[in-house]
Amino acid sequence: MREDVSKKWIDYFTVAGLVIFVVLGIVYLNLETISRIHIDFSMDSALPWIEIPWLAGLNFDWFNAMDPVSRMIFGFLMLMLGGSLVGGLWMVAIRKRAIARK
Repeated sequence: MREDVSKKWIDYFTVAGLVIFVVLGIVYLNLETISRIHIDFSMDSALPWIEIPWLAGLNFDWFNAMDPVSRMIFGFLMLMLGGSLVGGLWMVAIRKRAIARK
């Protein structure tokens, strides 16, 4: 039984790895088109009904000054960092719940 469960997870990780490989391949093949996209994080384009006091003081000029490839790399790294943080917290929560059951 234990062997079947681990094989199932290996299959899931294999499929996830293939999906990531395909997505990164598509990004690489369309890099020229993606680099033409201009992302502007100025506070002027913020939604008017969302007024968060600490958000008004943020300055994203450093991000707007980056070239498009650096923006994509920075975004990818932040996505990985955020995903690791969420995944780690999820694992801790699952472990605490499993310990509480015992």
